[in-house]
Amino acid sequence: MRIVGDIAHPRLKISIFHHAERYAVKFEHAGIEITFKFSAEEGATDLASIKAMMDNAFIAAAEEKLRALIPMRLEKIAEVLPAAREGEFDEII
Repeated sequence: MRIVGDIAHPRLKISIFHHAERYAVKFEHAGIEITFKFSAEEGATDLASIKAMMDNAFIAAAEEKLRALIPMRLEKIAEVLPAAREGEFDEII
Protein backbone atom coordinates (compact mmCIF):
# COMPACT_ATOMS: atom_id res chain seq x y z
CA MET A 1 0.00 0.00 0.00
CA ARG A 2 1.35 3.41 -0.86
CA ILE A 3 0.25 6.98 -0.23
CA VAL A 4 -0.99 8.59 -3.41
CA GLY A 5 -2.37 11.83 -2.02
CA ASP A 6 -3.83 13.78 0.83
CA ILE A 7 -6.63 16.22 1.50
CA ALA A 8 -5.84 19.46 3.31
CA HIS A 9 -7.89 20.01 6.44
CA PRO A 10 -7.35 22.36 9.40
CA ARG A 11 -7.87 19.71 12.13
CA LEU A 12 -7.58 16.28 10.52
CA LYS A 13 -4.83 14.48 8.71
CA ILE A 14 -6.44 12.86 5.67
CA SER A 15 -4.30 10.44 3.66
CA ILE A 16 -5.23 8.53 0.52
CA PHE A 17 -3.66 5.13 -0.15
CA HIS A 18 -3.78 2.82 -3.17
CA HIS A 19 -3.28 -0.94 -3.20
CA ALA A 20 -4.56 -3.75 -5.41
CA GLU A 21 -7.21 -1.78 -7.30
CA ARG A 22 -8.56 -0.31 -4.06
CA TYR A 23 -8.24 3.06 -2.39
CA ALA A 24 -8.23 3.69 1.34
CA VAL A 25 -8.90 7.08 2.89
CA LYS A 26 -7.53 7.43 6.42
CA PHE A 27 -8.70 10.18 8.77
CA GLU A 28 -6.53 10.87 11.85
CA HIS A 29 -7.07 13.11 14.88
CA ALA A 30 -5.91 13.04 18.52
CA GLY A 31 -4.41 9.55 18.38
CA ILE A 32 -7.43 8.01 16.68
CA GLU A 33 -7.84 6.96 13.08
CA ILE A 34 -10.61 5.59 10.92
CA THR A 35 -10.19 4.22 7.42
CA PHE A 36 -12.71 3.91 4.62
CA LYS A 37 -11.94 1.58 1.70
CA PHE A 38 -13.35 1.94 -1.79
CA SER A 39 -13.07 -0.20 -4.93
CA ALA A 40 -13.43 0.66 -8.61
CA GLU A 41 -16.91 -0.89 -8.56
CA GLU A 42 -17.82 1.71 -5.93
CA GLY A 43 -16.60 4.59 -8.08
CA ALA A 44 -12.98 4.77 -6.89
CA THR A 45 -11.20 4.68 -10.23
CA ASP A 46 -8.42 7.20 -9.59
CA LEU A 47 -7.20 9.84 -7.15
CA ALA A 48 -9.51 12.49 -8.59
CA SER A 49 -12.57 10.28 -8.08
CA ILE A 50 -11.62 9.64 -4.45
CA LYS A 51 -11.10 13.34 -3.79
CA ALA A 52 -14.50 14.05 -5.36
CA MET A 53 -16.11 11.47 -3.06
CA MET A 54 -14.63 13.21 -0.01
CA ASP A 55 -17.00 16.16 0.05
CA ASN A 56 -17.45 18.49 3.04
CA ALA A 57 -20.38 16.50 4.43
CA PHE A 58 -18.44 13.21 4.38
CA ILE A 59 -15.36 14.80 5.98
CA ALA A 60 -17.51 16.46 8.67
CA ALA A 61 -19.18 13.12 9.45
CA ALA A 62 -15.79 11.40 9.70
CA GLU A 63 -14.55 14.14 12.03
CA GLU A 64 -17.64 13.70 14.21
CA LYS A 65 -16.97 9.95 14.48
CA LEU A 66 -13.34 10.58 15.43
CA ARG A 67 -14.34 13.10 18.11
CA ALA A 68 -16.84 10.59 19.52
CA LEU A 69 -13.99 8.09 20.03
CA ILE A 70 -11.65 10.48 21.88
CA PRO A 71 -13.30 10.00 25.33
CA MET A 72 -13.00 6.21 24.97
CA ARG A 73 -9.25 6.54 24.31
CA LEU A 74 -8.75 9.00 27.19
CA GLU A 75 -10.67 6.76 29.61
CA LYS A 76 -8.42 3.83 28.76
CA ILE A 77 -5.28 5.94 29.20
CA ALA A 78 -6.52 7.17 32.60
CA GLU A 79 -7.31 3.60 33.62
CA VAL A 80 -3.87 2.28 32.70
CA LEU A 81 -1.67 5.27 33.55
CA PRO A 82 -2.03 5.30 37.38
CA ALA A 83 -1.19 1.60 37.56
CA ALA A 84 1.91 2.14 35.44
CA ARG A 85 3.11 5.05 37.59
CA GLU A 86 2.88 3.14 40.88
CA GLY A 87 6.01 1.15 40.10
CA GLU A 88 7.79 3.97 38.31
CA PHE A 89 10.32 4.81 41.06
CA ASP A 90 12.35 2.63 43.38
CA GLU A 91 11.40 2.77 47.02
CA ILE A 92 13.74 4.98 49.04
CA ILE A 93 14.62 3.62 52.45
